[in-house]
Amino acid sequence: STAGAAVWLELGSSGAITGTTSNSFTLDTDNTGGNVTLQFGGTLAETLQWDNGNLRFNLSDDLSITDGLTVGGNVSVTGNTALGTTTANARLDVNGDLALRQTGVSLGNGNNSNVNVGSFSFIRITGPTAAFSVTGITGGQNGRVIILYNSTGNIMTISNQAGSSTAANRIITNTGAAVATVGTGTVILVYDSTVSRWILISSVL
Repeated sequence: STAGAAVWLELGSSGAITGTTSNSFTLDTDNTGGNVTLQFGGTLAETLQWDNGNLRFNLSDDLSITDGLTVGGNVSVTGNTALGTTTANARLDVNGDLALRQTGVSLGNGNNSNVNVGSFSFIRITGPTAAFSVTGITGGQNGRVIILYNSTGNIMTISNQAGSSTAANRIITNTGAAVATVGTGTVILVYDSTVSRWILISSVL
């Protein structure tokens, strides 16, 4: 507001916020150039923020959707996003490209235990100058899929039920033995929470 030109917004008796119409409320004008934040609770302090610099909404916590979601533009997710429904045989229907973000992980020669790949699905492996093994991967959760791409050109071995990694991080190759890729090989793993193991479902040797 400025002198002689203040804008008053009513806080109704029930706590509802009203603006110039029954269904519109302006938190801030768009000529300030700053972010706009709506905070829920003084101690809880969860926020919904309009990020003016990046032109997007930011949530301070996880987003849970229990009904349909229609997206007309790009969606960028940096935290957990749960899409849930009680409808039988519900599915996630993507009408367009599905992009799995890449991250790089540097490993060493020999055994690599309890490898941390972060919150990514496409993992580009660098680092080893000789043959190396992956004995376990952290971050397993029901149905999570990751792709390991060995860009080093050295033999990558996926160990089967290796004791050098924590039990819940171990890998089942379904061959009863280790599986090795030659050159720039790729493997795909999915996590099975019933057995608390990563399951090797595909490999390009």
